[in-house]
Amino acid sequence: SEQVLWTPAAGNGTAVYKLSTSGSATGVFFEVFNQEQGCPTKLLYSACTSNTAIEVEVLPGVSYLVAVQVVISGAGSSAATSSSSSPSFFFVLNVELPDELTTTAPPTTETTTTTTRACVTREAVVENPSFEEVKETLLDGELKKRVVTGWETDGKRLAVGVINPTRLMLPSGPTEGRYVAFIGTKKGEMVQTLDELLAPHTTYTLHVDVSKRADLAQRRCKIRLMAGGTTLGSVIPDKQDGWQTVEVTFTTGEDHPKMGDPLTIRVNGAKTGKWVLLDRVRVTVNQCEAPVTVPPTLPTPCVVEDIGNPTGLGVASGSTASSLNALPNVFAASRSGVSGGAQGQHPFCAVTLARESFVAWTAPKSGRYTLDTRGSSLDTVLSVALDEHPETGCGTNVLVCNDDAGQGKPWSAVSLDAEAGQTYQVAVQGWADTEGDWVLSINPGDSTVSPLTPQWCFEQHIESRVGARVASGDTSGLGPVNRRQSSCAWTHSNEQVVLWSPSASANYTLTTKGSAFDTVLSVFEFDPTMCYGPELACNDDLEPNVEYWSTVTVDATQGAHYLVVVEGIANQEGQWHLNIGRDSA
Repeated sequence: SEQVLWTPAAGNGTAVYKLSTSGSATGVFFEVFNQEQGCPTKLLYSACTSNTAIEVEVLPGVSYLVAVQVVISGAGSSAATSSSSSPSFFFVLNVELPDELTTTAPPTTETTTTTTRACVTREAVVENPSFEEVKETLLDGELKKRVVTGWETDGKRLAVGVINPTRLMLPSGPTEGRYVAFIGTKKGEMVQTLDELLAPHTTYTLHVDVSKRADLAQRRCKIRLMAGGTTLGSVIPDKQDGWQTVEVTFTTGEDHPKMGDPLTIRVNGAKTGKWVLLDRVRVTVNQCEAPVTVPPTLPTPCVVEDIGNPTGLGVASGSTASSLNALPNVFAASRSGVSGGAQGQHPFCAVTLARESFVAWTAPKSGRYTLDTRGSSLDTVLSVALDEHPETGCGTNVLVCNDDAGQGKPWSAVSLDAEAGQTYQVAVQGWADTEGDWVLSINPGDSTVSPLTPQWCFEQHIESRVGARVASGDTSGLGPVNRRQSSCAWTHSNEQVVLWSPSASANYTLTTKGSAFDTVLSVFEFDPTMCYGPELACNDDLEPNVEYWSTVTVDATQGAHYLVVVEGIANQEGQWHLNIGRDSA
């Protein structure tokens, strides 16, 4: 497996990219995470099928971690690693910005200029563009000077004309038709004024095929695109044998001094030498509508009940079933808009697709407060945010979040360090897609809920035990159950979690030796609000392709609490054992 740090740069607000691993070895999977200092913090997207392209909604300038895994068949480990003792397989990560960029712009009160232009490409009318119109048929090698139908000519003797070239003169032949034009001296010139007028927001491209007589020295000329006697652009072809197509391009804006004047093509000799040959003259016109200035599209304001600064039981109540707020985009890196409704607050402690009810509460004085939904009729998710966009009323910077308060209680509780006079936005919603009536209480002081018993967090609490097989379990047929992605295992295998509280500060070695499958072992700090704190250590195999049980070493602190996660690589499952040893001083 490999980790790639990706920072998208395009777009304004959130943008939708396409990611794929097409062109990689067989059996390539990848996932996209939020990250902190190169470590994954939350799984956002997963391509569970080999070489599948998925769309991801991300924020420009924010770094994301893309984890790529090559899965191989055969005995032993299922994941190819970068170790020199294990086989390696190549992968390709493709990042594509779709033609129609989907963006959610930040709220603004200023007028925004948006380019929504329809363009039409056509060819301007050039008379006798391939010099085939002559009054009489020319024999091989025969030429007619100064008379070129549709073109004004200037020059003396053999300065300008039309020729039927022989293979000796031009081995490759004309690029179109039988005849070509020639300019025989540096004083020769050909000019044609078109019916095409210079127009705004239009790109003009003049194409001319240029060559020389094979039996003479290289001849050069100057080709110009003009309007009203003013040169818009020019080119002198490179010195080379055979035909080459040269181009002159000019794009107009809203205004130009020669706007409305006819276009002119002018070709004249340059420097010394003889016989420049011309064929197939064309002018393409790409004309677009003018940009339009439109007011910005502001996100629909969130429907928020401002309750002021009360404290106590039941300071607010309502029903998420009747909420007018839109469903949140739970996969975004932060709060993101949803078409057809208000923007939603993104709780980071639970996966929820339910509607939100918002309450604006202002802290009466500085200090710690406990907010809970005790007495609600549904399994709630509670989060508190600062409002970074007051014009929309939508909280965006989530400070604290909780799903279940613990001890089998489906209501939620959070502790918040609040500042006097600061307004906070409280969001109440249901777990998964549940809806119903809710009650909000706000009280000064810490939560009375035990910080060690959020039921969803872990299966076993082994307290401070050390030794062989201090915990055992079986991940078979659990679910899937995967609450936090470990940094060294890019899979969604079933997991079981052990809460461990060491009795002394020391270095400890934890292993899964004796387990019946290829394990992944990781250790996280315990966070009483969010459950999972930072990851401290992670390991797949003690020795790749040799020993498939896992081992990590952590510097643990007396009185602290740690979550030990046991799972299988590449969806493996089975019986496991956890061993904890205190290292010698």
